[in-house]
Amino acid sequence: SGALLLLAAAVALAWASSPWGASYEALFRTPVGVRVGALSFDRDLAFVINDGLMAIFFFVVGLEIRREIHDGALSEWRRAVLPVAAALGGMLVPALVYLAVAGSGEARSGWGVPMATDIAFALAIMSLLGRRVPAALRVLLLALAVIDDLGAIVVIALFYSSGVEASSLLVAAGSLAAISIMQRAGVRSKLAYFFPACAAWGATYSAGIHPTIAGVAIGLITPVRVWLGRETTSPAESLTHSLHPWVSFGIMPLFAFANAGVPVSAAPADGASLRVVAAVMAGLVIGKPVGVMLATWLSCRARLAALPEGLT
Repeated sequence: SGALLLLAAAVALAWASSPWGASYEALFRTPVGVRVGALSFDRDLAFVINDGLMAIFFFVVGLEIRREIHDGALSEWRRAVLPVAAALGGMLVPALVYLAVAGSGEARSGWGVPMATDIAFALAIMSLLGRRVPAALRVLLLALAVIDDLGAIVVIALFYSSGVEASSLLVAAGSLAAISIMQRAGVRSKLAYFFPACAAWGATYSAGIHPTIAGVAIGLITPVRVWLGRETTSPAESLTHSLHPWVSFGIMPLFAFANAGVPVSAAPADGASLRVVAAVMAGLVIGKPVGVMLATWLSCRARLAALPEGLT
């Protein structure tokens, strides 16, 4: 699956940088929508992939983290603290590196860009390394990326937007509460959860927050225990098993294909744009790994966190 994702990224990069690059842009601007009577919801194909299908990817991520918190690499509190510390370091240090490289002027306002972790590509690289990567490292990366996304929401809300719509957030919270109540009531039909999950997704989007966060939240509240001994696997395990092939071999390569198409020929010519490019690269390539490892080392030295078994 990792090789397929990287192949999709390479094809997108080559297509976007070719003389036919305009057709690549046009493909993902194709309008896609749903109409029910007078009501309609129209967006482009890129939105369907990045905000719709990727919510399923993050739902699976949430399921995996929930299982690890229950009885895995994050089940002990100091191990659960580790991805929080690593994520904070992985956000703060890249932003500081960006500011140091960007210098003065309006280029400084892009400091939030290198704070993000591209989880899909990171997982693809790890899958190519196979058994040489400890299983605990994948769990740490998943948790780190989720915390990273939550941090990004705070940054965007405070510094890059006019705010978050509180009423929509309440609707999203109510939808999550409804899902939790249904679980406690013993509703086992997966289809029954589709509509409150869609409501949570839509309300999160309406609130001005990336709707993939709704996927993570639903994954984190999915039960990890079997239902009164009637089933051999828990809902979280069953859903992970069902969705994993679709995510690995469908959604993730499609995400790479839709987002890696950066036209290499369109390099910025003016000084301010070049400083932004250099600052983002320095923040991601240098600041991100340095920040994650430094925060991990400091938190473990202070005995606030502990490395999972098998991870150095």
